[in-house]
Amino acid sequence: MITFSQIPQLQLNFILIPLAYLLIGSVIKYIDQVYDEKSNQKYTALIISLPTGILMGLLIATDNISTIVLGSIIVAVALTNKIDNTAFRILFLISMLSSLMINNLIFLPVIPFTILVIAAILDELGNDWVDRLTSIKQIYPSRAYRILATLFANRYTLPLTALFLFINHILSIEYFIYLFLFDIGYYLTEKVWAQIHKTSKSITYG
Repeated sequence: MITFSQIPQLQLNFILIPLAYLLIGSVIKYIDQVYDEKSNQKYTALIISLPTGILMGLLIATDNISTIVLGSIIVAVALTNKIDNTAFRILFLISMLSSLMINNLIFLPVIPFTILVIAAILDELGNDWVDRLTSIKQIYPSRAYRILATLFANRYTLPLTALFLFINHILSIEYFIYLFLFDIGYYLTEKVWAQIHKTSKSITYG
């Protein structure tokens, strides 16, 4: 096994890791959009899934926090059947294989990890629920209902759970920061995709 100490050139410091989460969130949303929208960019999605999977595997194997954060996301999407296209299968398979090749998986604190997995599962199931309501244009009847719909539509359950665990001195603030940056990358890619395709349609049909 290759250990982290044997890779002196690869220093995942406090700058590179946050940037990695921005990138991972962005790539995952890009792949999601490509397949959901049946875009002709599937070849590109397949290509970028390889290095992104390696990056995730590297973080899982060498960074304690990323082992829990990315591990909880992988478990949640697997259990909710969200690894539903070829690019995602490659990305998550490569991430697990590369993490095992680099090093043995870091020990997982069971309780915090389980809590984050449950939060991530709630995000995935809740997001599906909101999508179903939106597809039939159902109006949210109460303020509490709208807050819940907003929570799940933006997948806020997982980062807010990490923040709650930090406030209660169970996890460090880095867990929330990494998940927040992951969501920022995800959100920005969604907005850029929508803007580009809106502009493209205007040019085509305008």
